[in-house]
Amino acid sequence: NAALCDSTGSLFCDQFKYNKALLMYQMSLIIRLQSLGYDHPDVSQSYNNIGNVLYYQCKYHEALPMYQHSLKILLESFEYDHSHAAQLYNNIGLVYNKQFKYDQALSMYQKSLNIRFMLFGDYHSHVAQSYNNIGNVYFDQFKYDKALLMYKKSLDIRLQLFGDYHSDVAQSYNNVGLVYKKQLMYDHALSMYQKSLKSRLKLFGIYHSDVAQSYNNIGNIYSSQLKYDEAMSMYEKSLNIRLQLFGDNHSDVAQLYNNIGLLYKKQSMYDHALSMYQKSLNIRLGLFGDNHSDIAQSYNNIGNVYCDQSKYEEALSMYQKSLNIRLTLFGDKHSHVAQSYNNIGLTYMKQFKNDNALSMYKKSLNIRLELYGDYHADVAQTYNNIGNVYCDESKYDEALNMYKKSLNIRLTIFGYNHSCVSESYTNIENIYYYQGKYDKALIMYQQSLNIRLKLSENDHPNIDQPYTNTTNVISGQSKDDNSLPMPLAKLSFKSYEDEDYCIIESDQYTDTELTNNKQIEFDETLQRYQMSPNVQQGENSTILYNFEDSSNVHQETDRKDELVDDQSTQKNDNYQGSEEDESNLSTPMSQHKIQNIECLESTQLYPGIIPAKDKYPQVTKLCKSDDDHLIDIPEMPGLQLIIPKQCLTDDVAITLTVYYLDLPYPYNLYPEDDDQHIIYLSPIVRLEPDGYLFNKQQSFNVVLQLPIPSISELYQRRRINNIRDLVVQLGQRRQSDNKWQIENIANQPTISIVNVNDTCCISIPIYHFSDYVIFVKSIFSFVSKYIYPSLQQQVAARAYLSRIDDVQKMANLEIILIRNDVDKALIEKSDSKEYPISLLCEGLEETILENGSYKIKFDRCGLECRHEELVQQDLEINWNERICYRYFYKCNILLSVDQLIMIADIIIEPIGNQINKNSKLLSLVMPKSSNPLPTPSPPDADENSIIKLRKVLDDNYDDFLRLVPADEISPKLRNKQILSKRDVINIQNKTHENDKVDLLFWTFYCHRQVKDFLAFCQLLKKTDVRSIKEFGEKLEIEYKHS
Repeated sequence: NAALCDSTGSLFCDQFKYNKALLMYQMSLIIRLQSLGYDHPDVSQSYNNIGNVLYYQCKYHEALPMYQHSLKILLESFEYDHSHAAQLYNNIGLVYNKQFKYDQALSMYQKSLNIRFMLFGDYHSHVAQSYNNIGNVYFDQFKYDKALLMYKKSLDIRLQLFGDYHSDVAQSYNNVGLVYKKQLMYDHALSMYQKSLKSRLKLFGIYHSDVAQSYNNIGNIYSSQLKYDEAMSMYEKSLNIRLQLFGDNHSDVAQLYNNIGLLYKKQSMYDHALSMYQKSLNIRLGLFGDNHSDIAQSYNNIGNVYCDQSKYEEALSMYQKSLNIRLTLFGDKHSHVAQSYNNIGLTYMKQFKNDNALSMYKKSLNIRLELYGDYHADVAQTYNNIGNVYCDESKYDEALNMYKKSLNIRLTIFGYNHSCVSESYTNIENIYYYQGKYDKALIMYQQSLNIRLKLSENDHPNIDQPYTNTTNVISGQSKDDNSLPMPLAKLSFKSYEDEDYCIIESDQYTDTELTNNKQIEFDETLQRYQMSPNVQQGENSTILYNFEDSSNVHQETDRKDELVDDQSTQKNDNYQGSEEDESNLSTPMSQHKIQNIECLESTQLYPGIIPAKDKYPQVTKLCKSDDDHLIDIPEMPGLQLIIPKQCLTDDVAITLTVYYLDLPYPYNLYPEDDDQHIIYLSPIVRLEPDGYLFNKQQSFNVVLQLPIPSISELYQRRRINNIRDLVVQLGQRRQSDNKWQIENIANQPTISIVNVNDTCCISIPIYHFSDYVIFVKSIFSFVSKYIYPSLQQQVAARAYLSRIDDVQKMANLEIILIRNDVDKALIEKSDSKEYPISLLCEGLEETILENGSYKIKFDRCGLECRHEELVQQDLEINWNERICYRYFYKCNILLSVDQLIMIADIIIEPIGNQINKNSKLLSLVMPKSSNPLPTPSPPDADENSIIKLRKVLDDNYDDFLRLVPADEISPKLRNKQILSKRDVINIQNKTHENDKVDLLFWTFYCHRQVKDFLAFCQLLKKTDVRSIKEFGEKLEIEYKHS
């Protein structure tokens, strides 16, 4: 009968005999269709079981319709089991995730989560599982902060439900550890893995597959920290357990041999490595036959060893075997196939067959672009490798273009402080060196070194070597895949889908062929620059001395769920072109010199606050234990620290510093994906010595009084008259800790609200010294951003180019330096008609500029500044007076229009009393889609039409903000070529929904024509939501009748 077929199929699944399992489940389906008909829940279960087997066989395109059939039958049942529906949404999400369709996967997981919330409430194991699976998607998208948030939510629920000792809790610890490892926070990762191991040992004893996995993962950390003896000890413990449990012929044993092989290879013990890889291959051939993804991986890893031994023909033979299997299994559009092409390309490059290497790399690139789109780590890696070929052929401009594309993608994915970004800066540094542009090379070196020094604070084992290109390594360490599809045939919805593989971490290898590249201390390097021939001869340039980077990365993974085995050559890259829309109105530029334009927003400070000039307001006082003390700062009225003598155990020198609200001091106050604005009510105050504890007395407290000068504006905007009507929160953080501790304080009896010289203040008792700030959270920002002065600001850059006069070979250029906390849409709309081409600005990511004097140097690339006096200028930055600074240049065109990619480099050199004396480099790049030649205006670009359009938008701004679904509508606008790819990315990168809609509004208001607006209205009218549909009709009618 059907139930017996299901049981037999399940047994075959457990034995990895998937073809036999599939036959059993198909027989079960036939029996049920004949006896029950199509629309019975048991038929739904059979389709689900077939989908599971196809999923295990990596046949995702075949698994998806099985799950969809199962779900359709279930939803059409008269009374269906909602928990089964949640599980099927989950399983469909798994398939989408494997197909790299991350948005669809998130949508399915969210549906599953919503049902589970409805059925079970906040604290339930299935809800925890959904959070975990959503975390897996973010992890695969390299959004590690979001992944960490989801994994921690899952962990918190499981701890509440099960306590410390439970398999699901151990699994969550493992997943959190994996994210920390990806973030190169090895000590944190090790702590999580050890917690997971402790739980598993208590639950299962030593001989259990999960315990073996934990030992393996700890070994991976030691391997990453270059602690090879400790790593080998962990691997041997894991291997012994697996041999005891499974015997010699098991896939998990094969994976361990693979990892031990990698460890030997890292130590250049190639014979031992080959022996381990061969053992792994023999086991896999016995288990799976000739055509299996694990077999392909083994051939690839053996090829890596041969490649390291310079046995290139043997390496090519292994890589070709791996490629053939993958083409048979997956077809020619798969990530593993792209990786094989990449590895073959590397081998050709080592054989100096650059044409063959370039062909392979381009095949890999085409697949990855089709699979992932423009912004993915593997795409960045491939651009990087193509840049290496061009560099070896001395085609430095082409190499620079490839390296900059790679850098731009990596900055978008990983942010500034990441090893891959450091590598990209190093590669660009080398190109500038080869081109003789030594000042630019030095700036790139500074950028790379700053990142590596920052990473070294997070346990990074070795900052004197370039980092392994981690974008190519999807660690073979499991995400403890909570994500395996669960057979409905199994008992209810226990943790089968949460069952983690005994998955092994990826094999990661770096072969760094660096000469004189021990770049530990910047001073040593600078000395080398100064000793170079050009400098000794009195020239103004500096030369980079023997810095060569031809590092190659072999990446071998042995994860069952994701096999990422890849090699990449590392030389670094930057810009990835985007498609920008052009405005259709162009007028000549009359300005020829730098102008500090008036602010678009006022930076007026609240009365009584005095900006500090060179450093933050600070006072130090020796407080004796036999007297009461009051410490205040004249520049910040109302700020006081009150210390009764009863709280002092001894004499202590106390320092009070006000950091205003300048970055980086408020970092990490709340997660990036939080939906609300943080409204700061007080400045950030630091009390030192950090962590100093007071003597607690029942009747006496140390009191910190923090001013809230914006209180009247806050009352007016929120229409309240008591601050206790708000959820006021206190953030406190030790200097040694990145994490803020948050506490609600508004209604606590120990909190008092006082008025000091017409300034409202909140007084709070404190028991130790740290950083303190008071804030509230809101969906809308309702208090001025510029309550307090500023000594430094994180900056962004915008640059715009006029249409090119192709006859006179001239163009006008506008550059804007702007505070990063300013709404960029306001800046971009000021002169968009005059400067229709929006350039890509690279190099100032996460850059902080202090108040003070700077020299701004225009370094020509595709454009040359026509006025010599503007090539180098002085700039005085004061963020208390300006929120942006504009530069205008009249330029000659040095290249033909089709070659105009690199526009110019702007070097910003501090010459005042700034603490950070490093120069900054801003590179301006032409987007791919921009056509700088003159083009006729469209027929609807007349002034009256634009005025009518903007009036309709002005009148409907509030409804636009409330109703328009920015995430849903922006890709559709992109498909209709109304928005560029860059526009969509900018909108999606906004954290808050309100900010996304606001940016979309200003895009239409400033940069789009009437035909685009009417097409937008048509899209709104086609939505299923009635209120949005009616809003689209309203906009269209108002425009046509205005």
